[in-house]
Amino acid sequence: MSAGHRPGRPEDLPHPELLWAAGTARVVCADLVGGLDANTVGHRGVRVDDGGGNWWRLALVEGGPAVLYGEDSEASKGKWHTPPVDFLRGGPDWLPWDTLLDLESGCELGFVYWWEEHLGWARAPYPEDLKDDGLATTALLSADLDRVLDDLTGTLCDSAWPDDTQGDGEEDDEEALAAHFRTIAETVVRHVRSRTLTGPLLTQSVGTRLGDALEVSAAVETARRAGAVPGAPRPLTPRGSGRPEV
Repeated sequence: MSAGHRPGRPEDLPHPELLWAAGTARVVCADLVGGLDANTVGHRGVRVDDGGGNWWRLALVEGGPAVLYGEDSEASKGKWHTPPVDFLRGGPDWLPWDTLLDLESGCELGFVYWWEEHLGWARAPYPEDLKDDGLATTALLSADLDRVLDDLTGTLCDSAWPDDTQGDGEEDDEEALAAHFRTIAETVVRHVRSRTLTGPLLTQSVGTRLGDALEVSAAVETARRAGAVPGAPRPLTPRGSGRPEV
């Protein structure tokens, strides 16, 4: 996937299904290694947060549309522009207005993009001199499958590397373990995308050596909340009823 434009354009974004799967896979793997509170999934959507002020959230809205919003603490320039960019200008009535306006009032919005079937992605108009909105360095990075697999493999390696290999010089064993972590990441991504992740499947992928180091039950519960296990519904955000009048 291309790195996208700066500032972002609607055509840079993939289908919400891909973004949802990429975000959910990140949250599932975070919970597999003990959880990162900033990464969550629920009725407000899936949120991916690096803990450094860079985050994005995708909400699937009742009736089919979706909204993507977030910010990069350094790259999102719109809120500091003169005048500040109104990211919600022209937004459809169904947006979760209360949530978005609260973020806007706290200077916590760097971009907002909305999606509807047959219309695709859209956003508010930007001034010609706006240099960046942060989309390329947050959500678009998460939508790149190779980047997702690399990041998830790194998360697993950093957090669940067995003590019996640290510093023992067994290079072949370490390479095999790294490959094993990559396989786990691929399993999560593939089955989250197809909504077929299960406890036995993930347990088999993890294997006996890593069974005590990884929290399979917590990861599967997260996948269930995201609608990524068989028969589980996706969490939906209630529709808004138009931008409140000031």
